[in-house]
This record gives sequence, structure tokens and C-alpha cells, in this order.
Amino acid sequence: MRRALYLLFTLGFVSQINAQVIFYVETPPALVGNKEMTWADPAGGWGCPDMNVPANAILDTLVFAGDGTLSDSLCCSPVTNGASVAGQIAVLYRGTCEFGVKALNAQNAGAIGVVIINNIPGAPVAMGPGAQGLNVTIPVCLITQADGALLKAQIEAGNVTAFFGSKFGFYPNDMGLWPKDFILPPASSNPHKTNQVASEYSAIIGSWIYNFGQNTQTNVRLHGDVSFGGGSIYSQQSSPATITPGDSLWVQLPTFSQGTYNAGLYKFQYSITSDSTDDFPADNVRRADFSISDTLFAYGALDTTTLVPINNATYRPSGSTGEFEVCVHYRDSLSGRLATTGMSFVASTPSTDSLNGIYMETTLYEWNDAFADVNGTVTFAALNPVIYGGYTYPTNQQDIRVYAPFSAPYTLLDNTRYLFCVKTFYAFVYIGFSTSVDYDEHINTYLQPVGPINDNGTWYWAGFGTDLVPSVSVTMFDKNTLGDESITTVTNGNPPYPNPATNIIYVPLANAMGEMEISILDIQGKLIKSEVRNVTTPGSLPINIEGVSNGQYIVRLSASGKIQSFKILINN
Repeated sequence: MRRALYLLFTLGFVSQINAQVIFYVETPPALVGNKEMTWADPAGGWGCPDMNVPANAILDTLVFAGDGTLSDSLCCSPVTNGASVAGQIAVLYRGTCEFGVKALNAQNAGAIGVVIINNIPGAPVAMGPGAQGLNVTIPVCLITQADGALLKAQIEAGNVTAFFGSKFGFYPNDMGLWPKDFILPPASSNPHKTNQVASEYSAIIGSWIYNFGQNTQTNVRLHGDVSFGGGSIYSQQSSPATITPGDSLWVQLPTFSQGTYNAGLYKFQYSITSDSTDDFPADNVRRADFSISDTLFAYGALDTTTLVPINNATYRPSGSTGEFEVCVHYRDSLSGRLATTGMSFVASTPSTDSLNGIYMETTLYEWNDAFADVNGTVTFAALNPVIYGGYTYPTNQQDIRVYAPFSAPYTLLDNTRYLFCVKTFYAFVYIGFSTSVDYDEHINTYLQPVGPINDNGTWYWAGFGTDLVPSVSVTMFDKNTLGDESITTVTNGNPPYPNPATNIIYVPLANAMGEMEISILDIQGKLIKSEVRNVTTPGSLPINIEGVSNGQYIVRLSASGKIQSFKILINN
């Protein structure tokens, strides 16, 4: 899962109009929804239409274009099933020849548009036009390998119709919410120790509502709903409004606040209603879930089961050859209650490279530059590193979340601006981001940075843009627990077993819950293997030791700032 981005707009806010171009499957019902994609932009040397213009949108059936060579057609040769492709949206696969050649062959067969399925995992790449791209005059997009696999059987059955383009004015009745245009909670995961009562945590609720359709919409309302533990704890709606075609309306609801907060997942959604039946209801509901966590701070969208950030893709600046550092910003008037022990993150490399043996450095900076908010000049001249940590990959752990402890627990200070950063010194290493949330309106409201990056000594406070959020999480906990440096792993006096062990050793857990770092070190303290696991229930915790050489080792468990270590003997 990797993708190189060009450094455009000083890595600040990317052009927002591109967010209005979508590839949306309309049938069959089981596959309905937006699909991640990139599209052939005339600004990039293509002859394709500008898909930001609503008149260029297409809606039709998807049909595989064959060239008589492979079952998963690359379409590097003229299309052999032109009668099936003509007047439809042609589907083919990436590989072997240039994007422009593929698209031109489909166009010559009469296709009204082209969908290319990626041939590698991860986010779609930007498509270069090659020698023939300027001759392509129909819309072209690239979707993920995963979405292509899900769609394949239904495309072959002739059951898939899709919309590609900007839907302004396409449907008669079409209200919608854009991901960039509603306010997200202050963070996706917030430490419970500093977010316990109403005076410590609240969330501003508001969104733009758009009338994308042809008809005036009446009795339009914005709804905000939050539930916790299966019960509603906030439900508000706006006064009715009328919105004419092509117009929009900003609506703000009462601030969300609770007398007290418990740790766990808070399910939060925006939705809109009107007097009309919406012809495109897919964008009428948007989720903005967040958690109050015993141990984590994060901005990336959460996996609602594990409550750790989702990693959608890994990135680095295009052409970057030096150090690359990804950070999350943190400041709280009550952060003196907290200590931190480390960070977790995801990384990957191209398939020709490996993470095995790669060292990733983590740094906690005091960000002492004097600026009030992003309306001023955001600078990085007074970064004070206060503690370091790191992680050396023991194996090729592509796209797997790992935990990097700091050299020691570090107590934070009230109202101090911090950057928690992970850095690579290798030009082929990409770092993980969440692409399913957009912090544009959040930053417009709170006026604070979210995910700065450092490209070889040059800092960008807005990172790659508000829709690419580092999937970094920071372990934070009550500093008063620092004196208690052990977690109870032994239940009723039972030690880890079997010992000696072969492939798996089991650790009886009594009270260790939440995100846990599990490390295996040799007797000199060198890290052999490490993983992060979300422990949800007590009982025997299995630890895979397959592949570790015979000998004596130390197993170290770290959770909520508490640590316990014990020795094992491996005898395969």
C-alpha cells in the first residue's frame, strides 16, 4: 500500500474541487458506494475531459474490454469485443503498456469511458498519459485492485452500473454532505485522563449542506446524533431551510458535551433530510466516530472494533531522497496529567525492497515556536526534542502496525505544544496515513495543525493536505501510575507456559487490557521480534515464537505505561 505524491501547493491544502469528482457504483445493491480512484486530468497531459465539469459526467454499464490475450485483459492491443464495449464503460487492467495506449484502444472500440483496475495493492496512483494520452478524449479512471476483485464477477454478469464525474446538476433531487465540509471531533482518540467531564471535552457540531440537484429543496434539516454503549446521548436537528439548485448552506448545531465521559467508542453521525426523495442518498449520511481512550491519542479514522487508527495507504513526497518525518500535533491545557511511553505507526516499501532490518526513529518535540493558530505564520524554528525512541523491523512487516517505545516514560506539561513524530532515513520507505477522514473544516474551526510533515528539513504544517491524516497513535496514560511498573500477568500463581517452548508460549493475563506491546529480546536486550495487539479480555495470551532460534530470551509486555518482563527458554 504505497503511493508517491507530488509536492503541490507547498504541501498545504490541495485543490478542493477534485473532491467533487467521484466514481460511484449504483448497481448491484451489494456493491453500491464510492470507490477510491484517480482520474486522467487534462492538466496532466491527457486529452480527456475535465471531470470537474458536470456536463462531462458519465453513467453507464461496466463491460470488460478484451484484446484476445489474457483473461484479465491489459488492452495493450486493439479490442476484440468491440460490439460489447461500444457505448459502455470499458474495464481493463493495469500493466505492461502505458495507460494512454490502453485507454485509446478502448476509445477506438467505441467505449464512452474507461475504468482501469490496479495490479498492485494499495491506493491508486496518478496516471501518466504516455505517448498516446493526448489522443484520449473519453473519461478515464484507475480504481484499486481490491475494488476490482469485488466487482469482477458482477461486471462479467453485466450487473454493474457506475457514475463517474461531478454530480452537480446530474440528478433532479440531490442533497449531500462533503467529507471536507463538516466539523470532525477534536481528535479521533482522546486520552480519558484529560477528557473526563464537560469542562474538559466538548465538540463543535456543524456542516455545509449542498444542493447538487436540479430542483429547489425545501424543509432541509441537518441532524447530529451521538450514541454510546448502544444508547443515544445527543440528538439535535436544525431549523428547516430552503436551498436552491447549486447553492449551499452552513448549519451549526448545539455543541456536544456530556457531564462525564466513560472510556469507549462514541458513534457520531451527520445526516440530512428534506421534503424530496433523494436520487443519490449515498452522501446524505457521514460518520465522525471518536473514542475516549485509556491509552491512545490519534487523529486517523478509527477501526471501530479495535479503536486504533485505520491505515488506508502509505505515502512519501515524490522525489524525496532524504529523511521523511510524519507527525501528529498535540496540545492540551491539562496534559500535565499525562505521561507517554511511545507511538505506533505503519510503514511499507515497494515490492522490490524490504523493511527487514530498517530502523524507524521516533521523536517527541516541544514545539516552542510562537504562533497562536494557523491564521498566523506557522514556523518550525524552535523544535526542542525532549525524548527519542525507535523501532527496528525484525522481519518484513509490510503495512503492519508496530509500536516504538521511547527510551523512558516522559511526563507532559500543561498547555505545551508537542509534535509526536516518526522518521525514516530511507528513500524507499513509505509511512501510513488515513484517507477516510478530511480535517479541512476541523482546521477552519479549531485553527490548529493536525499532521505536519518534514521533507528533508523543510516542514509543512498542513502535511499532504487535510484529507491525508497520519495513522499514528500515541500511547498516553495517567502519570500517577508511573510508580507502578508491573502489570499483573499471572493468574492464580500460574506462570507462562510451556517453558521451554517451541512455536507458541501462553501468558495468563489477569488485568492487562487495551493496546499492548509484546516484545521478544535476546538475553543482551537486543530486540528480536515485536508486535502491538489490542487485548480485550483476560485469559491466556498466545505469543508466536516460531522462527526464533533456540536459546534463552526475555518476553516484555507493556500496556498503559506498565511493564512486566519474564524469561523463557526456546527449544525447537
